[in-house]
Amino acid sequence: MTVSDFSTLNQQFFPEPESREINENLCFNTELLNKCRSQKDLKKKMEKSLEGYGKLAHPDLQLVDLRQIHGLEPIGQGKYYRPRGFQTRADKDYDKIVVSDIAMDILKKDWDHTVPQGALFLLPEHYQYYRDDGINVIYGIANLTHRYEGANKAKEENIIAWILDISLSKLRKWATAEGNFSRGGKNDRTNQDIIQSVLADMQDKDSDLYKKLKDAENSLEESVEDVLKDELNDYHVNSRSLTSIISSILHEQTEFKPERKRWKGDQMHSHIGKKRPNWIPISNDKSKQNYDYEYGNKFVILVNTEGDGLLRAAHKYAKHLLSEYKDRGIIFCLATDKAVSINEDNKDEVRNKYKNVFREHFRVFVESCDFEFDGIIMPLFKWFPEVSNEGEHSDFIDY
Repeated sequence: MTVSDFSTLNQQFFPEPESREINENLCFNTELLNKCRSQKDLKKKMEKSLEGYGKLAHPDLQLVDLRQIHGLEPIGQGKYYRPRGFQTRADKDYDKIVVSDIAMDILKKDWDHTVPQGALFLLPEHYQYYRDDGINVIYGIANLTHRYEGANKAKEENIIAWILDISLSKLRKWATAEGNFSRGGKNDRTNQDIIQSVLADMQDKDSDLYKKLKDAENSLEESVEDVLKDELNDYHVNSRSLTSIISSILHEQTEFKPERKRWKGDQMHSHIGKKRPNWIPISNDKSKQNYDYEYGNKFVILVNTEGDGLLRAAHKYAKHLLSEYKDRGIIFCLATDKAVSINEDNKDEVRNKYKNVFREHFRVFVESCDFEFDGIIMPLFKWFPEVSNEGEHSDFIDY
């Protein structure tokens, strides 16, 4: 059962409790609230961050009873069930060390009123509930988890926060794009937080992003990648990370077909795990460390053609021919250098050129050792799906 299950019973058996007086001896008190409210520039920044997402439910910061805030516990029933409350992080709830540090600051009453304060949001009615002590829980956490946990750890009664009026459909994006974004290099969010936020909107058929992507699929002027690039501008993603994040997003969804799919090592392994589960990853066998997978009487080597990838592949193949496994076949699974333009029209030319580059590297190895190059069997070449509708009917493309 979730905390919501007992809400109706609690409402019946417990009268509405009287609001408690503010304990001015604690850190979060009236004096600190007024100091935080005096930072008018921070209020302007908060209001600006909410443009296109929602608005402030109260014009000023509030001193909120911690008992009225829902934390990370499961909440809701049926289609409304949320196993981690309203957590917007992709892969973690909170850092215990950070919480302990915050709790220590609170205990010392060393709270910086000149930095942005956290935010709560008004819970939709179907998520509001009564606790066992009759307290009505009406707030969820927008970007306040560490501070909320720290305040509880420090035995505070209240916390200072903005109250947002924002729909759940826009909460995650606001929290990731604005609430958890720190300018000046210190960034408390992760790329995976951004990826999961974008994916959530891509799966929501009522979202603006979903509609834009559908339009892009039928457009000659704008691509799926263009739409995602514009979307990531909302998250203030720097140019160094942009291509990598777009690539990860496209790999983690199947509905929208990009013009070009780029591959990193972890994405290659994930694709093989899903599409070729009978390929066995090479583990701790030192005699097989030259290979990535084993399948029947063949070995598989992953090759990214970026940089000296083909030269290293030629070296691996030469080592293979000198090893105890020289009679076993080799399959190269390749991905095109992300900086190279590849499309439906030029894919054969690009890939065959890479094959020829490999052959030239390998020819140098062979002839420098006075071997006959023409008598050597070349490895099989398979490309990861990269352009157009590749991958819909085949998990690799043979060359």
